[in-house]
Amino acid sequence: MSSRTAADGITIRWSGVQQELTIKKMFKPLVQKEILKRVSGCAYAGETLAIMGPSGAGKTSLLNILAGRSPVNGGQVFVNGTAVDASILRQLSVYVMQGSKQQE
Repeated sequence: MSSRTAADGITIRWSGVQQELTIKKMFKPLVQKEILKRVSGCAYAGETLAIMGPSGAGKTSLLNILAGRSPVNGGQVFVNGTAVDASILRQLSVYVMQGSKQQE
């Protein structure tokens, strides 16, 4: 990683990110399901990014990858231009999932 400080901000870029899951059903062979297919994008330092799409589009899967919670099956994630793995992403990024019920 470079010698940038937190004050400089962090830009996260992802290129060709892919994710597949193996689904096991009783009495049926394992099935590979493609969750993300060559997804690319960038979250620039100091800017807000909205990830929108229908249910099942892979929004949470992408956020899990960018937060280092899930493995990448293909593609690469970069922080300030440097390729990083999940352990670095876990140190730099976090998100809080929205609850399904509003708390009073």
